[in-house]
Order: sequence, then C-alpha cells, then structure tokens
Amino acid sequence: MVKKIKYDKQAIDLSALQDFQKYAALKQNEVSSSTLMEALARDELEEYKRQAERSLRRIGLLKEAIDIDIRALKIEGAVAKWRLVAKEKGLITDEEISQFLLSKIGVYEDQDNYTGNISALLVIVALYTEILKGFSSVKAPEIWAQLQNNLGVIYQTLGERGEDESFEKAITAYENVLGEISRKNDPSNWAMLQNNLGNVYRVQGERGDDVMLTRAIAVYKNALKEYTRRNFPMKWAATQNNLGGVYRVLGERGDDEALTKAVIAYGSALKERTREKAPMGWAATQNNVGNVYQVLGQRGDHEALAKAVSAYENALKERTREKAPMDWAMTQNNLGVVYGVLGERGDAEALTKAVKAYENALMEYTREKAPMDWALTTQNLGFVLWFNNDKQAGEVCLRAALAYFRTVEASYYVSTLEAGLRSLGLEP
Repeated sequence: MVKKIKYDKQAIDLSALQDFQKYAALKQNEVSSSTLMEALARDELEEYKRQAERSLRRIGLLKEAIDIDIRALKIEGAVAKWRLVAKEKGLITDEEISQFLLSKIGVYEDQDNYTGNISALLVIVALYTEILKGFSSVKAPEIWAQLQNNLGVIYQTLGERGEDESFEKAITAYENVLGEISRKNDPSNWAMLQNNLGNVYRVQGERGDDVMLTRAIAVYKNALKEYTRRNFPMKWAATQNNLGGVYRVLGERGDDEALTKAVIAYGSALKERTREKAPMGWAATQNNVGNVYQVLGQRGDHEALAKAVSAYENALKERTREKAPMDWAMTQNNLGVVYGVLGERGDAEALTKAVKAYENALMEYTREKAPMDWALTTQNLGFVLWFNNDKQAGEVCLRAALAYFRTVEASYYVSTLEAGLRSLGLEP
C-alpha cells in the first residue's frame, strides 16, 4: 500500500514570503545604489563645471597679461603665456601646441593688416621662431621650409616699416630655404623664394642701393623661368608687377629706358590682374602705374600727371580705408605727390588737394604704426605746405621728418631732405 504524502501548507507559504522579502530587499538596494550613482554623477558634473570655470578664468587672466606684455613690447613673455593658454585648453603634444600658435599668427596678421601695428608683426616673428623649434629641415622639410619663408615675409614687412636690420634677417630666412631646395627638385617653391628675395632687394634698392636693384631684377627673372603665364598666370602677373617696380625706381634715378620697361611690365601684369579676377592685385598695379606716370609727369609730361591721377583714383576704388587702410594711405600719399607737382606748376587748387591727400595718408601712417612712412609723408606734406604759403607749418613738418631720419640713420633720406631744406633757404 502506497503511503500518501502530506504537504505542509504553512511551510510552503513561509518560504514564499521569505523569497518575496529577499526580492524586495534587492530592489531596495538597487534603488539606493541608483540614487548614489546619480549623486556621484551630479558631483562629477559640478566638479567639471568648477574646473571649466577655473580654466576659463585662468585663460582670461593670461590673455590680459599677454596684451599688457605686447603693449610693453615684452614679446617673448607674451609667447610663453600663449603656451600656457594652450595647456589650459588641454593641448599637450608639440603638434597640437604648434597648430594653436599658428592660429594665433592668423589673428595677429589680421590685426596688422587692419591697423598696421608693428607690435603685431613682432609677435608673429616670435611665434614663428617658437614654432620652428619643433621642426627641422631633416625631420619635416616641407613644414620647415614654409615656416622659414613665412618668417622671411614678416621680416621683410618689418623692414618696409623702418626696421632696416630686418631686411638681412629676411634674406637669411629665404636663403636658408634655398639652401635646402633647388629649381630641379622643387621648381614652384624655388620660384616663390626667388620672387620673395627680389622683393627684399627691391625695397633696399628703393632706399638708395642701386646694387640691390640689379639683384632684384636678376632674381625676378629667375622666378619668371618657372612662373610662366600659362602655368601660373597670377604668380606670373605678380612677378611682372614686382619687376615693374624695380624698373620704375631705376627710371626715377634717370634711366628713361627703365620707365618704358616699367610700363610694359605693369601692362603685362594687368592682363591677368583684372579687377574682376583679383581686385586688390589690380588696385596695387594701378597704384604702380600711377607711380610711373608720376615720374614722367615730374619730368615735364603734363598729360602723364593726369594719367597718374586717374590710375591712383582707380586704385582707391578697391583700396578703401575700411578694406585696406595701409594701402589706402599709400595711394593717398602718392596722389598727394602728383597734386603737389601740379601745384608747383601754378595750380593752386591742386596744392589744396595735395594737403588733403597727405593728411588722409597720415590718418593711418602714424609714427607708432608705420614710422618710416610717417616720416616720408610728413616730409611731403611739409614741402606742399611751404609752397602753399604756410611756411611755418611746412618747416615744422620738414624738421620733424629730418629728425626721424637722423634718429634711424637713414642716410639716403637725410642727405636728400637736407638738400631740399637748403633749396628753400633753410639750414638743415
């Protein structure tokens, strides 16, 4: 006989209750754990916000300190602080920091283009120098070459603003790159460097060194061996424009044939540098065409003076004070020269226009931003004021310009202005 099994109902119910209690406890623990994790996440978020705010505050303080350093011309200190800014932004590798410093160069270039502030150029030089510490012609030849070339361009600009020793530094930078490349292995960059060297020699030549003008012609012609109109139309045009500048200077010094060559070179440039394709390049060449006609006009060609005025007015259609203040000032100064010549020939209204043009130029050509341009334009204004019967104001301007030329030992300009003062019956 099979024995009947009896189930303990109370035991079964108790077991189920225990299981439910365990389950409830687990769910309670899960809720508590979730709450704790949410609290931890909130704490981490608050800490992140505090760190971000602290970092932003530190970056703000560093930027203020950088501005103070730059105003005091403590350029190396400013660059060191930009490195600290990079670290605050979480940039660690040399490549990341170099890219950050390059982005700052862009900011200062924009600042210089608009204001002509020489301190911006000094910062750019220091930034390029700092970046170059991380590159060599062996490990990263292309980057190194580009940085060296860019450094040369900035040194050249500093030279044009009156820092004469910067010209030699520009030449050194370009020659450093030319020591690593050749026309055969890198024809395009070789041509670019030849053109850039020509720009330095040209400006040095404009300041009285005829040997530099000869060198400029040679290297521009080198550049044109690769910068053909077919392969590089805009670079060909730019180099033609530059070559025209050298011939113009030679023409100013008595070489009539060079003036004809200048007109031809500028005419070639304008075949590609149209206002539609390259408005600022077109304006630059129009300004230069005006310079050639100005020289011809000074030699007695009255019609050439009218052509010069027309060319400068064309240039000012694109070279506005808003878009290109320093270029606007340059063309205003040139326009003043032409009106001054017309005034010397009896056109009283032209003398008034010359004074206005020079005063316009000096709105941007300040002694702080562009000291050499300031001195040259002040000199021009002085002569016009003298011939416009404001001799006292004219003499003040002339002596201010002479004092600057003597301070920077610009012997060519000193001797030229001293001769000009004697022609007016004044002792230098």
